[in-house]
Amino acid sequence: MGVSIANLVSIFIYLALYIALRRVDEAFALIALALGLIAVTAMIAARPVFEIFALSGLHASAGTDVDKSLYLVAGEDLLAHFHGAAWHISMFLGALASLINALLMRRSQFFGRALAYIGIITFSIGAFFWVPAVGLMFLFLSMLGSVSWSILLGRDFFCLAKGE
Repeated sequence: MGVSIANLVSIFIYLALYIALRRVDEAFALIALALGLIAVTAMIAARPVFEIFALSGLHASAGTDVDKSLYLVAGEDLLAHFHGAAWHISMFLGALASLINALLMRRSQFFGRALAYIGIITFSIGAFFWVPAVGLMFLFLSMLGSVSWSILLGRDFFCLAKGE
């Protein structure tokens, strides 16, 4: 559930980035916004949160082991589909949107250079998560970079709101 809330919050982040970066290059800022919103939509569609909750309740109230096994298999099927096409599309488009935003930040006077370069490196690394055998390592490294990028982004947004 927490990841779904984070995805919904990211809608506002993409909108705020568009507003802040459209002065640099409106066309690319709009492309980044569109890709980011598609990524969020794909992730929400990919996440079987409510279905898992429903199956969990049915599993808990099942009277026989056969019924419990049926709900368990259904839940495992939902989780297998979670890592399907919608998840991959979301991950790729989200990284691409964030990479475009980071490139625009490099040319912006409102965002720090460290933020831009951390974003460029982080979201470039994230694009390699499909590489067999080492893709999860790239995804993990990208997530680590995303933490510092998010902190710096929040700092710069606060400074921008204050007018500094």
